[in-house]
Amino acid sequence: MESYIYSMKRLNGGSDRYGNCERCGKQVDSTYLLKKMKVYTNHAGVELATYYLDLFGHRDCLAKATRP
Repeated sequence: MESYIYSMKRLNGGSDRYGNCERCGKQVDSTYLLKKMKVYTNHAGVELATYYLDLFGHRDCLAKATRP
C-alpha cells in the first residue's frame, strides 16, 4: 500500500501572483501550497520520503486533495 506525507503553507499572494486554484479553477485571494511526498522503504529497510507533487490553491480545495 502506498502512503504519503503532506504539508501545506500559506503563500504571500493570490491569483494575481500564483494563478487560479489548481483544483477548482477559481480565483484565490490567499494562495496555499500543498506538497505531497511519497513514503517508501529502501533496500536497507529505512523508511524515506521523496517529492511527489505540488498544488496551488484554496486551503479547503487542497485539504480535499489529501483524502483518499
